[in-house]
Amino acid sequence: MNAPGLYDATIESWTDLGVIQTPYGKMPKVEFRFRIQCPHGVFFVNHRYGKNFSPKSFLRRDIENLLSEVPGPDFDLGRLVGVECQVNLAADELTSKKLRVRGLFPARETDLGCILDAVRRFAEARSPRK
Repeated sequence: MNAPGLYDATIESWTDLGVIQTPYGKMPKVEFRFRIQCPHGVFFVNHRYGKNFSPKSFLRRDIENLLSEVPGPDFDLGRLVGVECQVNLAADELTSKKLRVRGLFPARETDLGCILDAVRRFAEARSPRK
């Protein structure tokens, strides 16, 4: 298993999971599969999102970070397949044995100002909501 941190990745695929039961009731969900490059080789990580594009949605936040555009309700998630990015992996709050995706950022080729703006938006989204 790799250490927490920022890793180069490619979005390999996405799956519409349909409406599933969550602790908050039934919600539409999607799952993305990331191919992550690291010094020890390649590994894959899956991450689920609620399928909505509201201003507080993590899916919307990550799409904005990657594409610098606000996704509308008819946004085609297939556009993200093949997109290179950086994946922020952090230890799961419940168990320190599992790494979870905590955010997506533009690939390293992007200028530093764009990455800093994405980090700022990520921090704002993770702060306690009022």
